[in-house]
Amino acid sequence: MSSYREEDEAQTRGQKHRVFTYEEIHAATSGFSASALLGRGSHGSVYRASLDQGRLLAAAKLPSLSSASSGSPSATDSEIDLLSSLPRSPLFVNLVGATPASGPSPRIPVVDFMPHGSLYDLLHDPPAGTMGYLDPGYVRPVDASTRTDVYSFGVVLLEVLTGREAIDVEYSPPSLVDWATPLLEDGRFEELWDPRAAPADRSEEEAARAVAEVAGRCLTPAAGDRPSMAEVVTALRAANRRRLLRLALRRAGKRSHPPNDNKRVSDVAGS
Repeated sequence: MSSYREEDEAQTRGQKHRVFTYEEIHAATSGFSASALLGRGSHGSVYRASLDQGRLLAAAKLPSLSSASSGSPSATDSEIDLLSSLPRSPLFVNLVGATPASGPSPRIPVVDFMPHGSLYDLLHDPPAGTMGYLDPGYVRPVDASTRTDVYSFGVVLLEVLTGREAIDVEYSPPSLVDWATPLLEDGRFEELWDPRAAPADRSEEEAARAVAEVAGRCLTPAAGDRPSMAEVVTALRAANRRRLLRLALRRAGKRSHPPNDNKRVSDVAGS
């Protein structure tokens, strides 16, 4: 018989999540060995976990000592509660299960493994923390809200546009937000673009500016003044639609005005 059970036989939106024992996760990560380490963050470390005799490859997040020993609801509990309330989707990392909420061991969420790495991996190198992404107004887990995540998403948008890391000591200032904010406020967008992937034409330029403006709104210091993620998605989709519309109009214009290979009268007269 398998050593796991369905989590209290409870279903969330018609789906069940597994409950793993600490021993299962410990074995699946080779004792949380360095060879299984995928990355570290402010709330813990993420390990590659080989479960079900290698048939299931997942990622297990071991909370940090400070997070696990906190007397208040931890960020890990909040993360599990949030992920367990969502239906499975190819658009984000899905929850596979977790260790029980009660017990002497820290609670460990288990999520889908991303074999191709994260967006950070594609833009930079494997992550070594969350400095630079954290909302300046975030002090305690109870301060977290969806607007905290909106701030972090604004930083990610800047990374995509600029090709820079959230924190890079080779630049002054090292904080991407501190460097980009004056450029956003002054409308100096051309200084933001990653030289390796700068906008190639007017439609791309307008779309990139729209994305930069969304990033600026996400990074507003007062959390209440930031847009919701629904508003962010709407704005990004609108920017993409405008880009596609301009591209379609340009192509239609080229088709309606084919190149004229006929010589001008003056050319003929002069020949």
